[in-house]
Amino acid sequence: MAQAVGAAAPRRIGKREIGFIAGIIVFLLVKFLPLGGLSETALSEGGQTCLALTLGTVVWWACGVAQPGYVGVLYCVLLILFQVCTDDAGSPSLSATVASTFSSWTKATMWLVIGVYLIASAVKDSGLGERIAYAFMLRFVKGYKSLVISIFALTLILSLLIPHPFPRAFLILAVVSVIASSANYGDDDKAKLGFLVFAAAPAASTFFLTGDSTLNPLVAQYSAEAGGANPGFIDWFLYMSVPMLVALLATMVLGLLLVQGEYDVSIAASPIAADGTVYTIDGASQHLSFVAEDAAAGELPACSFSLAPVAAAEVTDDQIDAAWRYAADDASEGAPDAQALRTAAEKRRDDAVRAAEAARQEAARKAAEEARHVVADSFELYLPAYWDGRVEADVEGDSVTVRSSEYRRLDICTITVQDGPSQVMGDIATSCMGSVPLGGGKYAVVWANRWAYIIGDAYMRNSSDPSDYYSLDEASEIVDLQTGGAYTYIEIRDDMVATDRASDLLFSSDPYLQEVVVNAIEPR
Repeated sequence: MAQAVGAAAPRRIGKREIGFIAGIIVFLLVKFLPLGGLSETALSEGGQTCLALTLGTVVWWACGVAQPGYVGVLYCVLLILFQVCTDDAGSPSLSATVASTFSSWTKATMWLVIGVYLIASAVKDSGLGERIAYAFMLRFVKGYKSLVISIFALTLILSLLIPHPFPRAFLILAVVSVIASSANYGDDDKAKLGFLVFAAAPAASTFFLTGDSTLNPLVAQYSAEAGGANPGFIDWFLYMSVPMLVALLATMVLGLLLVQGEYDVSIAASPIAADGTVYTIDGASQHLSFVAEDAAAGELPACSFSLAPVAAAEVTDDQIDAAWRYAADDASEGAPDAQALRTAAEKRRDDAVRAAEAARQEAARKAAEEARHVVADSFELYLPAYWDGRVEADVEGDSVTVRSSEYRRLDICTITVQDGPSQVMGDIATSCMGSVPLGGGKYAVVWANRWAYIIGDAYMRNSSDPSDYYSLDEASEIVDLQTGGAYTYIEIRDDMVATDRASDLLFSSDPYLQEVVVNAIEPR
C-alpha cells in the first residue's frame, strides 16, 4: 500500500543560530582589523586575539547559543589554543597562557565566591531569602520610617547570603511592594521606596568582599597586581566596613528625608460589633496630602469614616475571615476576643440566613396555595397540592372545570351551581361526586368522568372509533390526578380485564375527589 509522506517543515533560523554566526563574525572582524593604530599604546597580537575571543563570547552569551557554562569553558580553551600570552622572551606560550587563564583558581578569593554562589543558590531555591525578608519586615516595620530603615538593614544582612546586588535588590523590592500595597501607599511613595531599595545597594554591596561577586574580587585583584594589599574576607571587612557604614547611614538619612506626602487611607477589613454586626468597607478610602513641615510640626490631616452595616444574611465568609484576622492581630491591652467576635458574626449571619429561608419557604407556600385558590361567583375552594403545576381551572360565573394542563381535553371534574342537590347520580362512566349547600337553596354539584373505566373499556373493546383513542401517557396522567397517585391506569385496566369490568378499582377516584374537591368547597 502506498503511503503519502508529507514534506518536512523548513527549520526556522532562530536567535541561537544568528548569534552563533554573529559571534564568529565579531571574532574575525576584531581579530584581523588593524587596531594597533587606534591607540598610542600598541595592542599586541595576543591582546587583540584575546579581545576578539572575549567579544565573540559575549555575543554567544547574549544570544544564548549554548548553556553559559559551556560557552565559558570554550572561551578558556580557545584562549589556550590561540596562546594569547607570551613567555619572558616575548614568544606566544602555551604554559604562560594556561598559568594566566587559570591563575584565579589558585587563589582563595575565587573559591570564596564559588562558595557564596552555592549558598546563594540554596537560599533562593529554598525560599530562605524571601522568608527572612518577610519575617524581618513583619517584625520591625510599623510605619514609613521603619520601612525605610528596614530596607537598608535587610540589604546589609542579605549581602552575606546573596552575592550580587541586583538579585538582592529585586527580592527586597518584591517584599517592599507587597507591604506598600497592603498599606495603600500612593504611587509617589512606592516610587520613593523602590528608589531607596536600589540606593542602598552600592554601600551594602561593598561592606563585605562577597557582597558583589563581580566587582569586589576584581578590585582586590587589581590591588594585589598594583603592589598593594591582597585582602581576604576579614581584611576587606576591616578596610571597607567603616567607610561603607558611613555611606550606608548617610544614604539612609537622606532616604528618611523623603517624607511621605501622599496617603491613600482605607479600611483593610470591617470591625465586628459585639452582636456580630459586620460593616461594608466598599469605597471607604480617602486621599491625604501634606508637606514635610506639616509632618515635623505634627500637624497632619485627619480623616474619619462612616460605615454602614451589611445585611446579616448577606455577610460572606470572606468578610468574616478578613475581619477576624485583623481583630486577632490586635495585641493591645484590653483587645476584644477575636474568636468570640467571629462566633457572634457567624451566628448572626446563620440565624439571618435561616430566617430568610423560612420566610422564603412560607412565601412560596402561600404563593402556591394562592395559585390553587379557585373563586367562582357563589363558591370557592383550594385545589390539592398534589395537582400543583399539573392542572388548570376554567372559571365562568358559577361553572368550574378542572383540566389536565398537559392534556386539556381530559377534565378531572366539573362544578356547577343548581337549585337543590343533584337527584341524578349518573352511571359507571360519569357520576356525581357530591353536592355542597351554598345557602338560599343553592348547591354546588361536582361531576367527574371515571377515566380509568372509559379508557379501559375502549381498550377492552378494541375500539376503532377515533374519539375513543387515548395515549398511554394521557391515561396514566389523568388516572394519577383523579386518584391522587393511589393507583395507576395499568393497575385498574388489568384488573378490569381480569374481572371482566367488575373491578372494585373502577371507583378508586371517588373517595379522593370527594375529599379534595367536594369537601373543599366553601360558599362565598
